[in-house]
Amino acid sequence: VRFLAGAPNLANSTTQTFIGSCVDGDTIEFIVDASPIAPTQICSGGAYSFSINQPEGNYDVGVRAYDPAGNVSADSSTLNFTVDFTAPACIADFSNPTFDLSPELGGTTSSASDTVSLDIDGNTYSPVVDGAASWLLAQGTISPALVAGNTYLVDVTCSDIAGNQTDITSDITALTHVD
Repeated sequence: VRFLAGAPNLANSTTQTFIGSCVDGDTIEFIVDASPIAPTQICSGGAYSFSINQPEGNYDVGVRAYDPAGNVSADSSTLNFTVDFTAPACIADFSNPTFDLSPELGGTTSSASDTVSLDIDGNTYSPVVDGAASWLLAQGTISPALVAGNTYLVDVTCSDIAGNQTDITSDITALTHVD
């Protein structure tokens, strides 16, 4: 008995589905964190499929087969997966108001593997997230430049690798130089 496919290593859904190959007539037992779970399944067509519902956490999943004579196969390889519903922290931290019409914008998120997207006046930007989970949109990136005297909404979306996201809105006001 073996796995052909399983849940992604990281998911934001409680239901995970696994499929694999088996010998027709064998009873397939599913194992989560070293404990068998019910119900078992009789192999038909050389394949099995099962779904489990698990709360947020880390899990190891495997299968074993029993032939009609009661002989037990070796356990399959174990697949590890994580169910993650926790949205990343998302903080915008930049100077406001500003005289710079294409200012540097920055902030933080929960992890260096998170992605950040900014929407400013209908234009989308992808700031760089560094190893310390700080994000930065470099000065001069906003184009077209902000118009002095206007205030703009900055919609920030921080997303983690499981697909969870946090949306925040801030604003930035472009000031007019007075000579």
